[in-house]
Amino acid sequence: MRIKLMCLTFVVAAGAAFAHQGAMGLVKERMDAMGRVQGDAKVIGQMLRGQTVFDADAARAALDRLVEEARAIPGHFEVRDVSAPSEARELIWTEFDAFSGLADEMANAAMGPADTPEALRQTFIAVGAACGACHEKYRAKTD
Repeated sequence: MRIKLMCLTFVVAAGAAFAHQGAMGLVKERMDAMGRVQGDAKVIGQMLRGQTVFDADAARAALDRLVEEARAIPGHFEVRDVSAPSEARELIWTEFDAFSGLADEMANAAMGPADTPEALRQTFIAVGAACGACHEKYRAKTD
């Protein structure tokens, strides 16, 4: 699962810039919000991979931003908009409570400990599981 989580961080970040081309309105706002999530995930991922020095304060700050972004996710989807290049599935609006519940799971997971590298790793795995569950069900796969 750890390897899958780290790979997910790379795949999502790599596709973000390309996916945002042509986005406008609500779709762009949603993509920008997810980009902020990716940025914070990148900060944490770099620490966990040893690409940057572990910094508990920076990790906590990134997780705190993830909590706020996760809490805001349902609001970004209150209005149905699947204009290209949106990757949002229609299922979001037919299962809005379940969709919102996954955002809550992400926020709760991001409140986990980050005071040691291992604590951060466990917290990040839980955050990634919530992200992955949401993406698996509610995000359209792109080629």
